Amino acid sequence: MQKLALVLGMTLCVVSCSQTASQVRDNAQPAGPREEAAPAVGAPTHNPSVMPNLATPFPLPRTIPMTDALRSDVGVVAWLAPDRSTVDMLMADGIVTYQLTGGTHILDIDGRAVGTDALSQGQHMRVYFLIDDGAKVLEMDPE
Repeated sequence: MQKLALVLGMTLCVVSCSQTASQVRDNAQPAGPREEAAPAVGAPTHNPSVMPNLATPFPLPRTIPMTDALRSDVGVVAWLAPDRSTVDMLMADGIVTYQLTGGTHILDIDGRAVGTDALSQGQHMRVYFLIDDGAKVLEMDPE
């Protein structure tokens, strides 16, 4: 009998096996084409705006859909253009200029839309943005 160690997450499990690796391989069924099961009637269908429960590199945005192209960072508002079209933020890597549009969602601590008038120098904010001819902000949340 052999002992096999498996690491699951951060937990180490030791299981006993009565077969050797070659016996398991010899008893394995040949791989063939898989048949996809039809979804059950009334089962939810794929919705690209809803992400499955997967780990993300940053907290999920509150008002916009999560996509592979979405980026996020945290910083401090350093300067806001008088016309409210750009905001300079002090990030870990230095000053970054973000573009604000009419479609940018700026939220307060309770998740309510407040608009660019609520932005002020020194605020700690999380920005969700896309790289598209510059960093275009889709959502800003207070940190």
